[in-house]
Amino acid sequence: MSVPAHAPYDYLALNDLKEKTYNFGMTNEILDVVERIKPIKLINVPEFNGIPAVDIVKKLGVKNQKDKKAENATKILYKKEFHEGVLNETTGIYAGLSCSKARDVISEDLIKKGYADILYDLSEPVTCRCGTECTVKLVEDQWFLTYSKKEWKDLVLECLNSMSIIPEEYRREFENKIDWLKDKACARKKGLGTRLPWDKEWLIESLADSTIYMAYYTIAKFLSDGLLKEDDMDDEFFDYVFLGIGSPKKEIYTVIREEFDYWYPVDLRSSGKDLVSNHLLFFLFHHVAIFPKKHWPKAIAVNGFVSLEGERMSKSKGPLLTIKEILDEFGADVTRFYILSNSEHTQDADWRYSNVKDAKKALNRFYRLAEEIVSNSRDEYPNSGINSDKMTKQDRWMMHRCQIAIRDVESAIEDMKTRKALQSAFYSILNDVKWYKKRGEDPQVLREVLKIWVRLLAPFIPHTSEEIWSWLSDVFVSVSDFPTVDERFIDFSLDLEEDLVRRTIDDIKEILAVIKISPTRVIIYTAPEWKDKIYSNAIKLRKTGKLNMNLLMEEIKKDQQPLSKKVSNLAKNVIRDVELMDPSLVEILSNVTIDEHSTIKNATDFMEREIGCKIEVYDAKDVEYDPMNKKDAATFLKPAIYIE
Repeated sequence: MSVPAHAPYDYLALNDLKEKTYNFGMTNEILDVVERIKPIKLINVPEFNGIPAVDIVKKLGVKNQKDKKAENATKILYKKEFHEGVLNETTGIYAGLSCSKARDVISEDLIKKGYADILYDLSEPVTCRCGTECTVKLVEDQWFLTYSKKEWKDLVLECLNSMSIIPEEYRREFENKIDWLKDKACARKKGLGTRLPWDKEWLIESLADSTIYMAYYTIAKFLSDGLLKEDDMDDEFFDYVFLGIGSPKKEIYTVIREEFDYWYPVDLRSSGKDLVSNHLLFFLFHHVAIFPKKHWPKAIAVNGFVSLEGERMSKSKGPLLTIKEILDEFGADVTRFYILSNSEHTQDADWRYSNVKDAKKALNRFYRLAEEIVSNSRDEYPNSGINSDKMTKQDRWMMHRCQIAIRDVESAIEDMKTRKALQSAFYSILNDVKWYKKRGEDPQVLREVLKIWVRLLAPFIPHTSEEIWSWLSDVFVSVSDFPTVDERFIDFSLDLEEDLVRRTIDDIKEILAVIKISPTRVIIYTAPEWKDKIYSNAIKLRKTGKLNMNLLMEEIKKDQQPLSKKVSNLAKNVIRDVELMDPSLVEILSNVTIDEHSTIKNATDFMEREIGCKIEVYDAKDVEYDPMNKKDAATFLKPAIYIE
């Protein structure tokens, strides 16, 4: 059956026939019939005012039925129709039904009228983890959990609304799955498991009883220690320990109840994205069914899969790489470092040996750098911290960068963005330290940087961090305070200055790579003040959300800047540049200014060492020597460069 109004592939196939894109040997008579076929819309879907399949195909620019984008169009439309679609008047007595409910209603009607029967089938072959092909058995008189019960679903939705979902975009996925979930079998007759209390012939199905095992963890140690016996765990015991109902029969029950109260509610449940529709869903249903609201879970984090050399791992089919094998070859820290820096949230982590070896080399370089820093310094500030009065501008820049790293790591960890957190904690500081060492290092400042650095990395590479920390402190890093931002060292003007110097050096090197000469002199022209003012005015207007040509020209007039074609042309470019700026940079530039000429002038010795020739710096408004007319190109934070 073809449904061209709601199936993108069907619509595309119909369209291909009409446009004679493919020749299937059809007669003119058949093609005349095809030409008269018009899609009939059965479902109203938000965002699609016309024929849904036509709208989604046009929106995604799908060309024909062999276009790869057709698959994505199908997934998007089917999902949207199922969760948001409503049957229209064309469907007669079913008009007004949501798609998610209509299927069951229509199926039931067809079966009752004898127009349909039930066929049990699977979408694909099922293979046991041992490799054996499975066959399907129809089980009669089975017990079910009534997940379809509205009152139960309402409680689950209430719980979901009170929780954090990481990443947040998965909240809608949970809402859809809660709405979609039907009654599910909760018992079977073979295998390992607990007998149903009211029907001993049946065993409780694993997913039905495994989703509150975090509650079991709170009593497990008492069982292992022999303080709690199996016979003790009757209904009265669980009512008291988990629900606070009744009184303890034994003194140990009070201790167990305190243990449960300490650990519950669950702060964070983390699991794979493939388990949203079952395990994590049951985790929510079962918690709200059993526990009072104060013990409902607080957060769920959904993570991706792990693949091996680009191929997804499977316990039943392979390929397979065990944790033991990884640890034996690379150790815990390299393993943690690689996986955490490779992906986050629902992104899939791909274990590639060549990349893992690179990660190991990076950690080894960090370890050697830490050794060097410690051997070249002494602990001058064990209690009071670094003395900011004796610091150079480069020292203060390095400490500023550490504060930014602390802030970024804290923010990323709060959002469970482990990859971003590790990038900030490791690579960002590593790159800053390399630059700082080139610019002129102070061994004592580097020691203070290392103290911050190691504590930031402790959650990611705990063993390496503990060893390095033992060179700096008498206590474990795991019990030391996590770094906090020291506002004394926050100074974004230092960032702007160092970025200006670094970018100018990079620009010179790029020019030299193109012209391929050995320079004898480099002349740098910094922008005149009037250009900087135009940028400053544009940035202030962007911050208020009022950046446009008219308002910017009015601000230029207020500065008593003579209007000219040169000024208006620059203003157009400024608007474009400032509109493209990251909001965080706009915020910084609206509060911080730097003297570009002085910044580059003061860095000439360093720049000469980097470039290998004489460097001269001039303000574009004052300089006379300009053989190639370069000075006019100087603009805000981007000096003009002439090389001889």
